[in-house]
Amino acid sequence: MDCLGCGNRFHQQVLVGEILLGDSLLIKEWCEICQKELILVSSYEGCQKCGQICLEKLCEDCQEWQRIYEDELFIHDSLFFYNDAMKEWFRKYKFLGDKRLASCFSKDIAAYFQDKQEWLIVPIPLDRERFKKRGFNQVEHLLDLAGVKFIPLLKKVEGLESQSAKTKKERLETKQAFELNEKVIGRYKKQLLGMKILVVDDVYTTGRTIHHAKDCLKKLHPVIIKSFSLAR
Repeated sequence: MDCLGCGNRFHQQVLVGEILLGDSLLIKEWCEICQKELILVSSYEGCQKCGQICLEKLCEDCQEWQRIYEDELFIHDSLFFYNDAMKEWFRKYKFLGDKRLASCFSKDIAAYFQDKQEWLIVPIPLDRERFKKRGFNQVEHLLDLAGVKFIPLLKKVEGLESQSAKTKKERLETKQAFELNEKVIGRYKKQLLGMKILVVDDVYTTGRTIHHAKDCLKKLHPVIIKSFSLAR
């Protein structure tokens, strides 16, 4: 079969034990070479809040967020570091629109959310123009293929410049990008009582997007808000 990472053909070896145990074969849509290029955030000791590799307890970004938000609890989990391999994967998946690539991480994402049944999952939204151009919401598609249910409590403010086109300084200075999706909230009023919210994005860069989402969702008075992204 062809590797979804590099496109090269490779032989997939299926072990009898994997079949008997019902293990997912989705990760094997990558060849061994591409799999080795992926670096797990959990394989390094880094920032206590976001996982970024650093020598201090907190990375520079999280030190700045702590200064702004003081003692507010912040926990962000990511699966992989945003290295060259992940950057190329996102280029093909997110910007070239190859939706097949979402299946590469379905097993990993499903495993992360396996013990998150009591959390209300909220994906980062796209504005209408970007959704129309791309044809899909990359975060929602990742969750769908992993079998993770979510509720779109947020709406993107229309007409804002994409974060991917901005410098780090410009990202940090970005104005509030989200608003509550009142129509959806009206349908899920009972589920929103005493909830724990888990915000999901594709990539965590400076934390600006996640903190904007948290600021907006605080209006719903959740018990706690934490966040997750595929890459950091």
